[in-house]
Amino acid sequence: MKNHNQLDNRNYDKEAREMCKQLSTSEKYRMYEIVLNQLTKRVNDIRDLELHAVKNLLENDRTLDKYRLRKIAQGETGMSADISNHDLVANNKPKRKKS
Repeated sequence: MKNHNQLDNRNYDKEAREMCKQLSTSEKYRMYEIVLNQLTKRVNDIRDLELHAVKNLLENDRTLDKYRLRKIAQGETGMSADISNHDLVANNKPKRKKS
């Protein structure tokens, strides 16, 4: 990666700032989801640097809620994960005929 950075003189942070400047708050949250999804896939080094620049920019943005970003990154946890999977719903038993 170091050799690649020496040959590449692009400023990824500046490009990420320019791209995210006109986005609204909800669009920034959506962009964060997309970036995290793309980072899990296999990408080349340049694409990886671009994605990490956008991710770092969004994580350091003061207008975004840190807890919401953490929830997007980690997913549902605890009882909220159980409820979203319909495990703790009270009325999940089928109605039966009384005898």
